[in-house]
Order: sequence, then structure tokens, then C-alpha cells
Amino acid sequence: MKTASEILDLLEENMRAQAVPIAQGVLGILFRDPHDGALIVNYVWAEREGAGDVGRWLDALPAELTVRVIAVTSDRLAGMLARRGYKHCHVLTPSGDRWCPAYVRRGRR
Repeated sequence: MKTASEILDLLEENMRAQAVPIAQGVLGILFRDPHDGALIVNYVWAEREGAGDVGRWLDALPAELTVRVIAVTSDRLAGMLARRGYKHCHVLTPSGDRWCPAYVRRGRR
């Protein structure tokens, strides 16, 4: 039987395998919410941790776009999001069948 740490490692490995380049030095899994058009960030990963690439990508997202970063497990990413005004809350999954923790930045109109 696998330990919790081993299971988390397998999950992370699987997410990285599905991720695609979304910016210089940044991989991610993104999609649009079919109900309101918000950008859902399901996974974001820096190719070189500490290089600032994820922060630059976050800063470059259009201000009018609502962004939901779900399932944040990294304290470093949580801090980056909080410093940029993202609010920690719970949101419905796009399928509408459950709530999940997220960091949300509402788009400005």
C-alpha cells in the first residue's frame, strides 16, 4: 500500500504529464468556465522554481478576466496569489457537483 506522500507524488507526476507550456518557463492546465468564461487554472508549475516566471505570467493576465486558481497546494503559490489580490474562497467545480478551495481574482470591467 502506498503512503500519502507517494500518492501525492504520483498525482503531481500525472498533472505535470498533462501540463502544456502557457508562458516562458511556465507549464499549466487551463480551461474556460463554460458558464461565465472565467479562466480556470487547474495546475501551474514553474520549470525553474524561483525564477519569477509564474509571477510574471500572473501579472500579464488581462485585468478584465476573472481567474480561478483551484487546488493550490504550494505555500509559495498561495503567497504569490494573495499578494496580487486573489481572495481565498470556495468555488463550485465547472461540473457544478462539488465545492473546492480556490484563489479568485474578479475581472475588472
